[in-house]
Amino acid sequence: LARETGAYRIEVDADESPQLFGSDSFHLNQEGHRWVAEQMWAVYKRLPCAPRQLTRAGAGRAGLDNVNRGELYRSATEGSTMCLVGEELLAVVSANATAGFHHVDLNPPEKKTPKMVWEARKPGATLSLCLPMALGVAAQRAERSKAMVEVRGRNMTLPDKQFRLGLGLIMSHAANLPLFGVARVDCAGACKCSCEVADGADCLVDTLSNGTRVTVTDYTRVLIVPRALSAADAGKADRVGRMCGEGADPTAMCIVRVRNTRVQGARARVAVRSLTFGINDYRTNFKLAASVRRA
Repeated sequence: LARETGAYRIEVDADESPQLFGSDSFHLNQEGHRWVAEQMWAVYKRLPCAPRQLTRAGAGRAGLDNVNRGELYRSATEGSTMCLVGEELLAVVSANATAGFHHVDLNPPEKKTPKMVWEARKPGATLSLCLPMALGVAAQRAERSKAMVEVRGRNMTLPDKQFRLGLGLIMSHAANLPLFGVARVDCAGACKCSCEVADGADCLVDTLSNGTRVTVTDYTRVLIVPRALSAADAGKADRVGRMCGEGADPTAMCIVRVRNTRVQGARARVAVRSLTFGINDYRTNFKLAASVRRA
């Protein structure tokens, strides 16, 4: 199989290296696993690195038309966890439903590595993200969970929120001008959502941190429930298709919108750096953002 696929092969023999195996001479012990990990790391370091195509500000809206979303949508609907950072967000940003957010580099020119974000500085801006839901996979997992509860007879609570989004927002301090403001997160399309630490349909995140003098990415967790589109939603389904482009299934597409304030003169700066999205399980379950407050 390794020859057919071109994969690297790591071999270890229990007769030659018995100290790496347990008492059954079949399963690796702790030292054996450590040895295999070291061999894998040695192979990995020898592999050539493909050159990264890093660009500074200016990719902007024109770059959206050149993104092939089909493969990303297909992978996500099969149950893969989506993890995007920086320029990779281009793959899920809706060009014709985004206004006021711009693809910019937060790092100064003297820094070699760009830090690309989607940033708004003027009030009334909206960033729309097209997130495909793995409805079939979620339904199968729900059935397996129900069966497990019935067989084991345990009093378990099944998760009613089938998907989870971790939205990476830039959090900064009062010395970073213009001041960062409040981001509002809500959903449209074939889903409903709520902030994990708030009961409302929206969640508000104040991205101005008064306690530190650093700028970091912090994740806000959003729980998402699929919503079936009815016949009366035919027009909405068409709009979702136009927003998310080729390969988008409107019945499985969650539109997550990030907005800033509409008030002139208020703190309006909001920046989105990254996201994770997928089935509501251990892969998308991580720490809460302490800055989230109820809408």
